[in-house]
Amino acid sequence: MNRLDASDLFVLLERALHRRSRDCSGCAFSLPFRVEDERGGNWAVIPSHTCSPKCEDILHEVVSQLRTSYRLAD
Repeated sequence: MNRLDASDLFVLLERALHRRSRDCSGCAFSLPFRVEDERGGNWAVIPSHTCSPKCEDILHEVVSQLRTSYRLAD
């Protein structure tokens, strides 16, 4: 499993989100932060209040996919 620091993971997430929701320009999310999760991930993000429900759903999908390949570095 690849380990990335929060800023590199943020860039990866941002690119993946904007590839999937090109028509959205108002979405933003927090830097990835460490969480303990029984499903195997060790990070999460918080969408901003400017994210539409559609884009928020896409963000959750992208996070779920990337959490299987990337862990937040110590």
